[in-house]
Amino acid sequence: MTNRYLRAVRRSFAPDGDLETRAARSGVWMTALNISRRVLELVALLVLARLLTPDDFGLLGIALLTLTGLDRFSQLGFTSALIQRSEDNVDRYLNTAWTLQIARGLLLGGLTVALAGPAARFFAEPAVEPILMVIAVIPLWMASKTPAWSTSRRTYSSTNSSSTS
Repeated sequence: MTNRYLRAVRRSFAPDGDLETRAARSGVWMTALNISRRVLELVALLVLARLLTPDDFGLLGIALLTLTGLDRFSQLGFTSALIQRSEDNVDRYLNTAWTLQIARGLLLGGLTVALAGPAARFFAEPAVEPILMVIAVIPLWMASKTPAWSTSRRTYSSTNSSSTS
């Protein structure tokens, strides 16, 4: 019985079938990944809600709301640009993309620190200020990942599509 499930999983990773089959298969995988991510986020929130007092949980929510707002309004879109680039070799763009990503992370971190006081006053919660100052390192940490993974996804997908033709 276990072998049957393993074979089904292996088949779902196989790059065979027509375009419609591959698109449906990747849609199922993307949906499964998205649901898994949301479930893990919910579990993390439940654990935090259990560990923190309601007041502390609210403070963390305010801090994360501020950080997420800054992040959403400053997306650069380099990952999408590198994937959609018509050239086969985008290696010469990776250093530029990574440098701008790091600069964005530094800018967001600095903005988070600069807006810590005003955000605390806006929400009438002085305890939010030190929390924002601590989580200001998150944008830099997130920016430190290399943009090369996006080109590896493109290379993988073009390899799969050419092997099935």
